[in-house]
Amino acid sequence: VTTGIKRNVIGALSSNIGEIVAFGSDNVLLSAFLGLTAVAKYSNYMLIVQSLSSLIHQVLGAFVASIGNLHVTSSARWQETVIYRLQYLNALINLFVTVGLGFGVNIFIHMWAGPNYLLSPLVVMMIILNFSITQSRFTPLNFISGMGLYWEIRNKSVIEAIVNLVLSLGFILIGHLGILGVVLGTLCSNLIINVVWEPLIVFHNGLHLSIKPYMVRFGCYQIFVTIMGIVAMLAGEHFSHIGFVALIFGLIVAELIAIALFVLLTLKTKEFAYSMTIVKKQLQRFKH
Repeated sequence: VTTGIKRNVIGALSSNIGEIVAFGSDNVLLSAFLGLTAVAKYSNYMLIVQSLSSLIHQVLGAFVASIGNLHVTSSARWQETVIYRLQYLNALINLFVTVGLGFGVNIFIHMWAGPNYLLSPLVVMMIILNFSITQSRFTPLNFISGMGLYWEIRNKSVIEAIVNLVLSLGFILIGHLGILGVVLGTLCSNLIINVVWEPLIVFHNGLHLSIKPYMVRFGCYQIFVTIMGIVAMLAGEHFSHIGFVALIFGLIVAELIAIALFVLLTLKTKEFAYSMTIVKKQLQRFKH
């Protein structure tokens, strides 16, 4: 038992150090190759993105203790069912935040820091996509924490940091892509390393089940969220020079359309049926 605890502590430390290096390398590269102005522009967007990410993490992180108990007391198949339910919830939250971010981030930066600190639409689109993919990882990350699988994932963040650094340097020095190169390096390392490695640890080491059904769901959810985020961003461009009331109205309409489409597309899934059961129970409790 003591050996297992030590290994998990070492794994957690390795993971945290790797994440710090991975995120910190972006600003170092921007400062070294593109100057402080690029750092300032990029940092404004990342401040918003990381604040939202931290908020979502606080909400979804509340499930970790229950996941640990679930892992000890339940079968692998039942745990798999719970993963899909949390993945559905995570996708819905991810959709809501991504659409809002896509619609309003440039408008907010314009009002807060001024037009000189706006990034190009393509760079902003890649930042939002990377944010969305990062949020979609919360389900396997919570299960890694709840199952105590830190040792198995100890090398992941270090490899991610190396891949991120190499790709970003390549995009900057060879591709001459500037800030876009740094964002693409982070996005590609996220896709290549995290999206597959983390759920693989959960399903292979924790549950001993196939990862394929999870990845199919992940792909479907992520494609839809990405499309809605891009559409919301394009729609937001038309609301950037109108009144505040119209802006809020446009945001609400964008969110409602995105959620309505998500519900329609998932109407016949088990995860939607379970979500409706929970909602009905909460409404009945509220009435009483």
